[in-house]
Amino acid sequence: MLQKFGNLTLLLSFIFILYSFISLIIGNFLKREDFIISGKRAIILSSMFIFIASIYLLIALVIADYSIYYVALQVSNSTPIIYRIAGFWAGMDGSMLFWNLIYGIYIIFYINSSIKNQKLIYNFSLLPISLIYLFFISVLFLFSNPFKENFQFIEDGRGLNPLLYTWWMHVHPISIYLGYTTLAIPFAISIAMLLSKNFSREIFSYLKKWSILPWIFLTLGIYFGGRWAYLELGWGGYWAWDPVENASFIPWLTLTALIHSLILSEKFNMFRIWSILLSIITFVFVILGTYITRSGALVSVHSFAQSEIGPIFFGFMIFILVFGFYLVFLNYKKLKSERVIENLISREGFFLLNNWILLVIAIIVTFGTLFPFLSNMIIGHQVVVGPVFFEKSTYIPFTIMLFLMAFAPYIPYQKIPRDYYKKFIFPSLISTITIATVYIIFKDLDFITIIALMSIALIIYNFLFLERVVRAGTIVHIGVAILSIGIITNSLFKQRKEVILRKGETIQFLNYKITYKDVKNGFAGDYFYNDIKLEIENNGKITQSNPQLRFYHKWNMKTPEVDIITTLKGDIYIAVGEVDEEDKRLHLVLFYEPFIQLIWLGPIVMILGALVSYLLYYIYNRYK
Repeated sequence: MLQKFGNLTLLLSFIFILYSFISLIIGNFLKREDFIISGKRAIILSSMFIFIASIYLLIALVIADYSIYYVALQVSNSTPIIYRIAGFWAGMDGSMLFWNLIYGIYIIFYINSSIKNQKLIYNFSLLPISLIYLFFISVLFLFSNPFKENFQFIEDGRGLNPLLYTWWMHVHPISIYLGYTTLAIPFAISIAMLLSKNFSREIFSYLKKWSILPWIFLTLGIYFGGRWAYLELGWGGYWAWDPVENASFIPWLTLTALIHSLILSEKFNMFRIWSILLSIITFVFVILGTYITRSGALVSVHSFAQSEIGPIFFGFMIFILVFGFYLVFLNYKKLKSERVIENLISREGFFLLNNWILLVIAIIVTFGTLFPFLSNMIIGHQVVVGPVFFEKSTYIPFTIMLFLMAFAPYIPYQKIPRDYYKKFIFPSLISTITIATVYIIFKDLDFITIIALMSIALIIYNFLFLERVVRAGTIVHIGVAILSIGIITNSLFKQRKEVILRKGETIQFLNYKITYKDVKNGFAGDYFYNDIKLEIENNGKITQSNPQLRFYHKWNMKTPEVDIITTLKGDIYIAVGEVDEEDKRLHLVLFYEPFIQLIWLGPIVMILGALVSYLLYYIYNRYK
């Protein structure tokens, strides 16, 4: 019954969004207000039916209705309720419905937002909004339907992928989807500006508001994903430059550039071409990320299985790119800013350089991510570029970006007075002395690392002593500085050791003595486990550690459950590689993760800064 009702609601949603798109075309281009109102109401109705379909799927997952094929794949009789709910977005078909659900909620908020006071922009923006919704609902209904009937009678389902049994499963995907779907709104506003030929500063202000929100969610999603990888995958890392990780990072880069452009578009009506192009490119990267995740063209621990919808997303991405750039070309003369950059050594000059650097990094990461796909097209097999390529190729651009961040917030627009440079002499001297001291202690530092550390020191010093009024943007910059310190120091001083122990044996790892005491085996739910008992001594203090190795028989998969000893200096990270019960041997993988807490702290500070910016914008516009 739920399967039939679910399909019916999807059909009705598809019919209403198709009608909405046609009605909005007629209304906007034939100047028929009645068709625009009708089309707007049809979008709301379509969103309501998506909401009802989501309720049906959630009920089916919770009660384990195995007559629905998607439910049989995502839950089992032993799956806890909380993870049955997570099954909604855990698989490809359910996540497509989840995407449409979030997008529908955003649309309703947007329809009732203050931008409706800009009637022409508002009406035109509903057109790309309905087109995007039509595309995603069409894909959902025709190609990725979570209500497909299961023609086999089964008493138990397969259950979630073992790697998804974690608290992060409830926050990471949701944050990414909240960021992805919101980015359709800045894209729609930009297309509306191009169609209406209205490029006023007030519209760029709305564009900025709808750009900060997805930046917050994408930053959260990337942060949660890093925590998930670190705590659950057992390899002692937080970022592997995996294709699906990159799929969220690439639009984050261009979105960051977009927000910087919008600051000048809103204040001085500058960078208008940049702002419009970046909003289009960012949404194109969202579709590219969805293509990477769902096409099966690239191998990733995060991606879904290969499917037929990959080419559909690729075609939609090309359409958006070509159509958007064509509209920019038609409006190029009107988009050109009257005010030009007179000097690159100015705040707007640094903003321009920052945009180019972020765009270059995005292009590098995109090229590296798609290289296996491109090589397969050219030579017939995939050639994968590893983390070394991404780290080496983005190291210098990121360092230049840090250098620009150290000065950009504190220099004036247009020309800089000659005596203005004097204010940076003392902080530059202090940071140079500090880094020189660090270099004397750690002589292995290369020149680029020294410049990066000097720039970070300047960012912090200038914030503490030159910032007269604390601004939201500089709080974000402090977060970036903290994160950068964590990444650099962690990569410089990280240690890894693999050991094989017999029961009762002890090994030394840094200042820790680790003794293999015992192993207990058992079954729990869908898996068999080896529960390891370790005794860890540090400076006379003894603690117990219990990492596990689990085997999920339905998935034929082993997963380590790591144990982490957290200190102020860093983490001792313990993962089980293998348990040989016959020889009573244990394979342990040990990591020392120095200053890892800075990597977790930095993004939180960045998000707080962005939240302050968003709240200030809301308060200003509410009481203006």
